[in-house]
Amino acid sequence: MLKGSVALVLCCLAAPAAGEFATSRFTRAHQRQYRGLEQRREGRFSRAFYFVVAADTQLGFRANNEGFAHESRLVTRLVRRLNRICPRPRALVIVGDMINMPAYSPKKYAAQRDEHRRLFARLRREIALVHVPGNHDVGSSPSRKLIEIYRRDFGDDYFTFWLGGVKGIVINSSSLNRPGRFRRHLRQQTRWLRRELKSAVRERPAHLFVFQHHPWYVRRPEEPDNFFSMRRELRRPWLRALQRAGARVVFSGHFHHNLFLRHRSLELLTVTAMGVPVRQSTPDEDRTINPQGVLLVEVTRKRVLTSYVRLSQIPRRFYFTRQASPCQRSSLTWPPCGS
Repeated sequence: MLKGSVALVLCCLAAPAAGEFATSRFTRAHQRQYRGLEQRREGRFSRAFYFVVAADTQLGFRANNEGFAHESRLVTRLVRRLNRICPRPRALVIVGDMINMPAYSPKKYAAQRDEHRRLFARLRREIALVHVPGNHDVGSSPSRKLIEIYRRDFGDDYFTFWLGGVKGIVINSSSLNRPGRFRRHLRQQTRWLRRELKSAVRERPAHLFVFQHHPWYVRRPEEPDNFFSMRRELRRPWLRALQRAGARVVFSGHFHHNLFLRHRSLELLTVTAMGVPVRQSTPDEDRTINPQGVLLVEVTRKRVLTSYVRLSQIPRRFYFTRQASPCQRSSLTWPPCGS
């Protein structure tokens, strides 16, 4: 996949006031759609845009749920840097594990949930905030109660949204992977996902993206079952279904390390943790620890360009690119940033 170019240029923006957050911002996903990003509003491609993918903010991870100061500092930096970037991203998609403690412990869960809301309430309103459930949000084998609590606090756990002519499908990979006793939820999500993939063929979006917490695999499609990947028996049928529907990219987290794979025509992009990255063994034997960072995803009518950017290097200005010739790029114009 081609890399989108970004550069640092001063773009002066006034700092947003914190104010009180509106809970509705955190529960926009409702009745399997994201309110404000429906097809009737966002179903047509008109111009290039970009959005941001982050993973595993996981408030409370480093201190083993006895505090979240470390993760809060990092998320504060993330929000500040996204607020100042010019032009602003259309959306920030967090692909799971917003917090570290599921609702097994109500007090610790509530404290982490409230801190998440406080931090992301400062994100500019024009940047849509999209949540994807992770195993620390709904449990590794979600129960009915945990999913009900998640839906109350973060919105639907699987849904679609449209952004500039692109269709996004959000999956609850924890439930799909290990449904436990809540088999009804598995059946409901499976039927819904099949319908949405079938609909995508008819709708013909500019691109079809899938967002989930767990990667489909971390080394090869036939690898044994493991903590980080979707179960082996699920990989082949669902990856085939995604490809048939025309999916372009699957975005995920959970691995706490960058992982960029290609499965035939499908890009499988896993972004490192925003909270606490860890050292992993990858197919290219990269044993380094990826620092906290995000994916910047530029979307044109025909192409998708991604760049992994460290948190400390998120630019003040994002330059759009176009292929003027095989070896040349030039920036696209964009309206100036307001305050």
